[in-house]
Amino acid sequence: MNPSHDMGEHLLFVGGAPRSGTTLVQTLLNRHPVIHGGPEFDLTPAVMALRSQLLAAHDKGRIDRICNREQIDQALGRLLRDLLLPAARRNGKRWFSEKTPANVLVFDALLDALPAARFIHVVRDPRAVSLSMLAVAERYRMRGKPPPEMIASPGQVIQTLLRHVEAGVAAAARVPERVYTLRYEALVRSPEPVLRSLCDFIGVAWSPRILANDAGSHLSDEQIAADGGIWLADGTIDALPEKTRMEKWKDGLDHQQQRELSDVFASLPVFAGLGYRFDDLTEPASERRRVV
Repeated sequence: MNPSHDMGEHLLFVGGAPRSGTTLVQTLLNRHPVIHGGPEFDLTPAVMALRSQLLAAHDKGRIDRICNREQIDQALGRLLRDLLLPAARRNGKRWFSEKTPANVLVFDALLDALPAARFIHVVRDPRAVSLSMLAVAERYRMRGKPPPEMIASPGQVIQTLLRHVEAGVAAAARVPERVYTLRYEALVRSPEPVLRSLCDFIGVAWSPRILANDAGSHLSDEQIAADGGIWLADGTIDALPEKTRMEKWKDGLDHQQQRELSDVFASLPVFAGLGYRFDDLTEPASERRRVV
């Protein structure tokens, strides 16, 4: 048997657009008796960027007499495995879940480098994600810091969101049995059925501990928000949000903003393919109160 066949066994990679619910998913996974959800490793995309450089050099004939494509994938797969899995064992668990939103941008490469790994693509209504990313950008400015370019303007937010979502959808289309697309709204509305399905996908037994808020803390605020809390200024996610919060974006955007964003996202087929519709606009509660 090819020794690389099981490379990535017991590794999970969670990714999605920033502010789409990846931290919530990681929190719930960490409660499972056999899954350890560590703090964000951050560097998986960098490792896969090195893979791209090595493969390009190989294909140009620069290093093909030193190593072949399979060796490159095996070496980088072992690197990630050996960096991540020991943390699960130290915590008495078999699986390690690595949650960094940008993971989704390299799901396609990871599918090859880690043939036995599993991947979770978290998606959320793009209007809610957009408002949340713009709010993070404003928090940067309030602290006298320039926001990251990817969230600095509405146009950049839309491009960031689209890039992440399209990467996850493409990976799921390529190897659907290894990439699970998890809709944030479905998780909040029907947590147990969604999480049971997720456990089946991973290959672990269902555990009600996943939904127990007293099952143990996920990570400290310092571990989750090493940036001083700008990205998670609304508090560490340690429980499923109220269902009513799913449409909180409607009060953060006026009717014209809702219409403009809805028109943009309705024109992009990838979101319709994920089941999102954009004809559900309402006046924000603040405007309704003024009318009354």
